[in-house]
Amino acid sequence: MGRATGSDGYITLAVLVIAGLLAASVATLITVSRPAIDTARLGADKLAADGLVDGGLAAAGYLLFRSEREPSAVDGTTLRFGTGSVRLGVTDEGGRIGLNIADPELLAGLFGAAGGSSMSPAAFAARIMDWRDEDSEPTEAGAESEEYASAELGYGPRNGPFRSPDELRLLIGLSGGDFNRLEPFLTTFSNSGLIDPRSAPRTVLLAIPGLTRADVERLIEARRAGTRDREALIGLVEGSTDYFGTEPSGAYRVVMQARLKAGFSEAAEAVLVAATDETADFGVVAWNRLAPGTRSP
Repeated sequence: MGRATGSDGYITLAVLVIAGLLAASVATLITVSRPAIDTARLGADKLAADGLVDGGLAAAGYLLFRSEREPSAVDGTTLRFGTGSVRLGVTDEGGRIGLNIADPELLAGLFGAAGGSSMSPAAFAARIMDWRDEDSEPTEAGAESEEYASAELGYGPRNGPFRSPDELRLLIGLSGGDFNRLEPFLTTFSNSGLIDPRSAPRTVLLAIPGLTRADVERLIEARRAGTRDREALIGLVEGSTDYFGTEPSGAYRVVMQARLKAGFSEAAEAVLVAATDETADFGVVAWNRLAPGTRSP
């Protein structure tokens, strides 16, 4: 076979160069496309997991408000769908302390029971009261606008109710660590201010003035043994029972743990209350994304 020369050689070289450029372009396209494909797959997984979370929320609302199931009967329920499953964790919001209703003694008790250390329990309670009340006169160990200004915080107390427990981060002198210790036991959705003996965690029970550690242990042991009647649980307490309620709060905290069959997972937490009109069974008054595996306190 003859050797290519002249224009034939030029054409052959040009073809090789073009082929090389095309090969490089394809390789680059493959390199760029793989992350794009992975991103698209991740987006699709997230959408599917979000769908499971939404389905779990709707199911929890139906069971709690339309079927009027007890929170304990819904807690731990796993719903299975074609794409995966969602596990429900449900607690009565009455098991938490009402940040906008609790008296100073209960607030101070919670600070101590939760292991707070950035101030005294009395100062914590006083600063909560000063944040909530309408006046600008600080209570003993409390703080009003003047104290916040002296600390150069750039804001002052609301002189009104907390909008959410997250606002507690703004309380003068409260450390981030103490906020993390306290927040799981507080709510702004408690209407009565009374504590549900069926769902209150140990830390909340230990915060109640007049309750002994022996009272708390008896109550928790009775719950483990299956006692669900609120009045029966309260009857086990030898100390003060003034802080306990005998009715459900009507607000429920639901944790939804979704997991796709492929392994991707998502989690969210919502607070549900009865709807204020007849167009729906329930309303969502709080919603937070959670790290997968998060549990209620």
